[in-house]
Amino acid sequence: MKKKQYFLAGIVILVILGIAIAVIFNGRNNNAEENSSSKVVTVVSEEEYQFYSEVVQKDYKEQDQKELEKKTKEYAKEVYAQFALGEAYNLCKPYSYESLKMDMEAENQQRQAKKSAGEVVYGTLEYTLDSYLEYTLSNLKIQTVDYMVRNHEESLEKEAKTYWEAHPDKFERVDEITYRLGEETKKVVWDELSTLEKTDSELFEYLYYGEG
Repeated sequence: MKKKQYFLAGIVILVILGIAIAVIFNGRNNNAEENSSSKVVTVVSEEEYQFYSEVVQKDYKEQDQKELEKKTKEYAKEVYAQFALGEAYNLCKPYSYESLKMDMEAENQQRQAKKSAGEVVYGTLEYTLDSYLEYTLSNLKIQTVDYMVRNHEESLEKEAKTYWEAHPDKFERVDEITYRLGEETKKVVWDELSTLEKTDSELFEYLYYGEG
């Protein structure tokens, strides 16, 4: 049953994130009239906006500037919404672009220190800001899924199941992962990932998120 709950919780995230985006950027009150006029505005610096734009342009190769601007704003909203959801569940601290940069520097220093001490470092030795954001969001999504498995509401599970049945192409999984550790080739099957997460979280993250 727990495997089923994890799968459904992952779907619930898609539903809830949509709600979170509406709450953060459009505002939501019990009174419908107040809701139409109440807005929550998030202001980003030119540097931060340019960062999101560059992330979007990795997948969006067209030259339509209006569409690029639209996709950039949507991506920024999604980032803020995911962190806001995590913060609401006490899974992360409040998000800001500046704190993201500081956290990346701290993570890079920690990885370099491990390498200097002769410890095994999985994945990259030095993150770029966009790869660190992706890494952080991936971790946050896993933590959110875990939280929702432990605290899920039946109504959300039903909503998630409905979404899953309507969009089966959006949910695929890898049955087996093959990786190299030094000169040795090893394999991990899907059912072993939950155990690996507890026994070697760093290797789990490397395999699950496909870093490096």
